[in-house]
Amino acid sequence: MQVLRTEAGSMSPDTLDHCSEALIAAETLCWSFGLIDQLPEPSFPSSSSVERMFRWAPEPWADIDSIRLPHEMRDEALIAQERERRELWSWRATVRAEDATSPGELRAIICKTAKEADDASLLTMLDGDFSYFGEPVSNLSADRFAELGGISLAQVTSLNWACGFGDSWDSIPLFLD
Repeated sequence: MQVLRTEAGSMSPDTLDHCSEALIAAETLCWSFGLIDQLPEPSFPSSSSVERMFRWAPEPWADIDSIRLPHEMRDEALIAQERERRELWSWRATVRAEDATSPGELRAIICKTAKEADDASLLTMLDGDFSYFGEPVSNLSADRFAELGGISLAQVTSLNWACGFGDSWDSIPLFLD
């Protein structure tokens, strides 16, 4: 509610982050319901995705009980596959040199995982790593690496919810056993 009371241009960085996460989650859920044709590589929603979401969203003070989704939910297997893809992105965005005994071991783990993901047609491999907008993840700046992690984690959360994991939005497990 505080977001609605905040003057345009004066939101705190934390509030802006919260709004960005909500928009990413909304885009991912809209994809799950077929309102958006394609879920791109982890990135902030495009203006066309946002426009499509807002066209579907209810007007202020609308009776939300009467709102119907224009489409059925996508096939469960397709949602699960996309969840797996986003989980791989999230994993890659958290793997750091300190997670391995040596840089060579880390490169081997990343390369093996990227190859398996590429072989399964989940992600594309480039130079022994995941390709992110045509660039190996290992070449990303610290800011873009962190962005990839935040976006993919928000997408995993949304897709876990779409798959029926968790009793409420606040209890969604991030990583399944």
